[in-house]
Amino acid sequence: MTQQHSHPREVVEMSRRIFENLISSSLNSSDTTGTCMYGSILVSMLLEKFSGVRTRIAGGDGVGDGGILTAAGMKGHYWVVANVHGMLFVVDITADQFGMDKIVYKGLKDAPEYIEGHQITIDEHVHETLHQIIESQRSEYNQP
Repeated sequence: MTQQHSHPREVVEMSRRIFENLISSSLNSSDTTGTCMYGSILVSMLLEKFSGVRTRIAGGDGVGDGGILTAAGMKGHYWVVANVHGMLFVVDITADQFGMDKIVYKGLKDAPEYIEGHQITIDEHVHETLHQIIESQRSEYNQP
């Protein structure tokens, strides 16, 4: 049996709706400020699983190692780079924290405001965050 995949844009839109619901129900807020790593992990995992595209989380610290260029200057941020049929796309479901659209889905070459930092550093941050999530769940589960 072959697996059917959803169009990546549809998965990105669904990811944003899921993320909005999570923020609203857990933080009683619609503000995505400071949630970019979690949003990136979510959309990356869902794109890989349900669209069959390869992804990586990109980002930068906003100081000297990449980030996002906003109207207020350079900021630290995380987003996803998705390989869709050989074309690279920037996928960002938390860009609204900088006054941008809720969803950014555009070709990497058309997104000069996204300046990638050192990938090894980003990968380490993603690994640390995933480890913290797993450990948090493990400790919650093991409580009496």
